[in-house]
Amino acid sequence: LLSEEEKELQIKDAFIIPIYLFSEKVGAFVVYSKNKLSLSEIEKEFFKLFAFSIFSALILDEVYKTAKNIEKVKSQYLSEGISNYLQILENRYIYGYKTQRILKILEQIKKVINKLDLNFEKLKEATIYMNIGLFMMPDKVVLNFEEDLSEEEKSLYEVHPILASIYLNLINHPDMEIKQAVLDHHENVDGTGFPSKKKDKEISPYAKVLRILDDFDSISYKESKDAAIKFLSENKGKYYDENILNEILPL
Repeated sequence: LLSEEEKELQIKDAFIIPIYLFSEKVGAFVVYSKNKLSLSEIEKEFFKLFAFSIFSALILDEVYKTAKNIEKVKSQYLSEGISNYLQILENRYIYGYKTQRILKILEQIKKVINKLDLNFEKLKEATIYMNIGLFMMPDKVVLNFEEDLSEEEKSLYEVHPILASIYLNLINHPDMEIKQAVLDHHENVDGTGFPSKKKDKEISPYAKVLRILDDFDSISYKESKDAAIKFLSENKGKYYDENILNEILPL
């Protein structure tokens, strides 16, 4: 595995941390030694942190490039209406169609959103942005949702709310409630969600609505509306906010 130059250095041992970008190995952080390498746990953690900083820089670079591309497309097509924007922007992934379906559901429950004292327009915008982090994911992770994924791929999938949040910061989005809704939309009220395992009152109320609508749409699309209602009802107070679900389900 060593180059000719490295062999000339008479390297005897190495501590290697592979660096992945979206499940593809793009390099490694390597500590070489001419003697038997003996690193303390603190030293290992330091080098892991250093490697993670490299990974973070690569992620941010990809997010920044994606942000610029998305804004370019958005500016080009926004005058033609939100439907065109979503189709063109997200046509590569079925999440584009998923977003449109959730927006339609939102229109149907507009009165409930107002009753919950939430801003309807903010919720619509959070819906548009919540899955934008998936643009930086491999096709397998996006198209298979959370099914049939390796542990590494699941971990990668669970990063997408963070990537979406980073994107909103990169474009200097001014609304903190929208950014928080996007970041929290996979959190569960019992603390078993992702990315931060927040509980109940720690979770954005907008995100709690998105959590319900996201699963309702997924299960309805793959199975049936009855199956979706059954699943949501069975997990009331576990995944979903009980009060919000009680307002939405009758509709």
